[in-house]
Amino acid sequence: WSFSQCVADDFAESCCVKSQNFRPYCKKEASRGRRRPSVMKRLLAVTVATALLLGLRRQQKEPRRDRRRRHFGHRRLAAARPGGVVMWAFGRSATDLFAGTAKKTAGWRYCRGEKEGFKHVRPSLTRLKECVDRSQRFTHVKPWHVRQNVTDFFRAARDAGFTVVAASYRENALAREISSYELVTHQVTSTQKKHDKARDVFCYANLPQLFDVNRRDFVAGVQAAKSTDGLQVIELSFTDVTVDVCESTHRTLSLVSEPLGQRPCKVYSSDHVKTSHHVATMEQRIGKEAANCVTHALADKPAFAWMLDLHRELPPPALRNGSSI
Repeated sequence: WSFSQCVADDFAESCCVKSQNFRPYCKKEASRGRRRPSVMKRLLAVTVATALLLGLRRQQKEPRRDRRRRHFGHRRLAAARPGGVVMWAFGRSATDLFAGTAKKTAGWRYCRGEKEGFKHVRPSLTRLKECVDRSQRFTHVKPWHVRQNVTDFFRAARDAGFTVVAASYRENALAREISSYELVTHQVTSTQKKHDKARDVFCYANLPQLFDVNRRDFVAGVQAAKSTDGLQVIELSFTDVTVDVCESTHRTLSLVSEPLGQRPCKVYSSDHVKTSHHVATMEQRIGKEAANCVTHALADKPAFAWMLDLHRELPPPALRNGSSI
């Protein structure tokens, strides 16, 4: 320690203790350490104390909410809310038809103003609760929308006031992928450009692995929803929705409340069906090169080969697991 350092530190205690030579100066300047702090120091202290107090109050909000949940119980808290539906499904699975019909029949609005309200933001408890409080009681959540643990997501949906999960899975994953490709490229006018894009999509992807991962993520979500106390889960196949959307809608809404399930069905006319060319062959829809890639990838694998028939919605009986998913 140098004399200049001690002066700069206002003869701080650390300086005085470490250097015997500066003790006279420490004694001389001791009174300076007992003087009232300057106005700037006092303002700084008040600012820091205020910030700490506000931070403490924020931390106390969550425990207060937790105490309320423990006191009333998850079921009673959910029962106090009007309820709502989370649709758990991938796209191009008649989700637009089902969601639009359920929303119109129940007289609801979409969460955050659109069917997939959590496409770009995390479905947190705060955002989900805001939807229910604003009477936005339907949302379509795809597995890849959930950026947190899937169990935590369904618990947050339950705590926000959603009461039903409508889980819908399209068994023919290849038909779903081709339909999704057509939706993305339907505004491309050049057939050659469409087929070039299809080659990039279908020739360089590991389709069996993709289908397995998607199914695993979907099933994990269904299991998490079923294990969440206070949520009811209804499982719908692609055929359930496309053959009788009103029946599927009434079954779902009746789980929210009996009167909702008895309302006249108002079928929604979706524009998405116009982008898929179901009557065309796979080669006509994605081009010869991409079709050959798909056939080569799936033809020798029984679990996926049946999907090459794009009009088929269910696997052979030997491959079914007894569930709609």
